[in-house]
This record gives sequence, C-alpha cells and structure tokens, in this order.
Amino acid sequence: MCEFLPERDSIGWSAPEGFRRRSLQNMPSDVHRTLKRRAGGAGQSLQEYLLNLLCIQARSATVEEVLQRAAGRTGSTFSPEEAVAAVRAERDSR
Repeated sequence: MCEFLPERDSIGWSAPEGFRRRSLQNMPSDVHRTLKRRAGGAGQSLQEYLLNLLCIQARSATVEEVLQRAAGRTGSTFSPEEAVAAVRAERDSR
C-alpha cells in the first residue's frame, strides 16, 4: 500500500505535497467495471485501489532492473557452469 494516501477535501481528492494529480482516460468499460468491483471488494474507492496498484507496481523492480543490478555486482569466483554444478551436487547429495 502507499504510505501516504491523498485525503478527501470538500470537492474531492486533494493532492498533498509530493503527489501529482493525474487522470486516466479512455479506459475500456469492462476494465473499469472489473476494477471498480475489485475496489469495492477491498473496501476502497476506485481512486484508492488504483493508487495502491500503481504504487505497488512502481515500487517493485522489473526483471530488467534486477538483472541490471545483478550485472553490476562483483565478488563471485564461480562461473555460471560451476555454480550450476555445485547446486546440482548439493541437491543430489540429499
């Protein structure tokens, strides 16, 4: 979940410091219905539900990002083939 959810003011959602107001347009009707139903099931407004989904997505590393971080690490003295062989030997010994 997002650490800071926007609060409702008298005219709708306000955008607190560090937040930007955005609008999602041209959402297919079936997608809107599904998301609205899921939001209701989670006890959230559609706004809250979508914000939480976006926060989770943005704060999760993509496969490409993980691989880039891993490529920048050093310290392993094993080749990939040696690592596979070591894991296989450990598994086979059980």
